[in-house]
Amino acid sequence: MCDKIQLFDEKSTKNFEKYLFSKGISSLLLMMRAGLSVYKLSKKFKKKKIFVLVGPGNNGGDALAFAFYAYMQEEDIQVYSLSKNRGDSYKINMLLKNLNLTIISKLPKFSDFNEDYLIIDGLLGIGLSREPKDKLLKAIKWINKVKENGAKVISIDLPSGLNINNGVASKSTVNADATIMTLVAKQGCYTGEGMEYSGIC
Repeated sequence: MCDKIQLFDEKSTKNFEKYLFSKGISSLLLMMRAGLSVYKLSKKFKKKKIFVLVGPGNNGGDALAFAFYAYMQEEDIQVYSLSKNRGDSYKINMLLKNLNLTIISKLPKFSDFNEDYLIIDGLLGIGLSREPKDKLLKAIKWINKVKENGAKVISIDLPSGLNINNGVASKSTVNADATIMTLVAKQGCYTGEGMEYSGIC
């Protein structure tokens, strides 16, 4: 029998983050811890190459933190950033650039990717409020195309396009092989269509 777990929606997740901040735990520290957790999970997939997709919010910061750990371990890694990062995400972005990791702003051809690749989905986290569009929509579709070519996909917190509160999937949602929920268990991964898209949690 599975142990009971407490599930968090968007509001309760943000309230818990605020509580941690009030205790002196910084957003940057949380991002670095999240990145390390993702890196430890990634090793189980035993892939030769890693491609990281970074969104504009804190979820993107977690993905950048993952990229730091992977790069420091001399993994074959590429990083794509959807837009300019802000706050602590920007700090990690600059750290990576100072370490000479190139961050690209244009998605490669999905046909160049195969079963040798592990894809890290750090596009969207708990703040999804509407259907993804433009660059976000293109990136989600790109991930799913690459998965069709044999690549494996890890999503951070939630598969991009999935609603944290009810597990409702957008028209285009990342179909993850595994989802690592940092800090707390996200309600959307266990409700609605969440289990269909989240893979192993």
